[in-house]
Amino acid sequence: MHTPDSRQAIVLGVWWLTIVVLMNAFTGHMKATMMLRPERQRIDSFLDLSRQKDITPFLWKGGAYEDLLKKSVDVEEYRGVWNLIVKRHGLQDEALYSDENLRMVLEGKAVIVSDHTTMLYHASRTCRQHLAAGRYYFAKQPTFPTPLSMAVHRSVDPTLRKFIDER
Repeated sequence: MHTPDSRQAIVLGVWWLTIVVLMNAFTGHMKATMMLRPERQRIDSFLDLSRQKDITPFLWKGGAYEDLLKKSVDVEEYRGVWNLIVKRHGLQDEALYSDENLRMVLEGKAVIVSDHTTMLYHASRTCRQHLAAGRYYFAKQPTFPTPLSMAVHRSVDPTLRKFIDER
């Protein structure tokens, strides 16, 4: 048998190197796709949430949001969300943002109905903790506005009241 010359050796080496690189790329891609789980359908509004049957909506007990949902019998999606909260025991007296509740949110088993600022704080606080093995997202459609309001006693100096009322 004769020995291959240097050109044949280079072609053979490049061919084997290409095969090894392609095999590693294929197995890496296959392993990565097998590890992915399909993403659940996003909940971007109260209407989307009211149509869910297997998700627990968490809500502060005794707050303004509870009052709004409980008494809004004429808004169908509010009524649907309220029925879901009652059925799935979603009213929380304390620890709305507990590790267990946030873990359920990350697993796609629950949502938290609250104001944007508070949820943003708690989501960013837990992103650095051990339970942040997922992604939080906020609904695209705002649930209900919570503008800032203040009550000032009548006896407060009128100059101060005027100053407070200015924007």
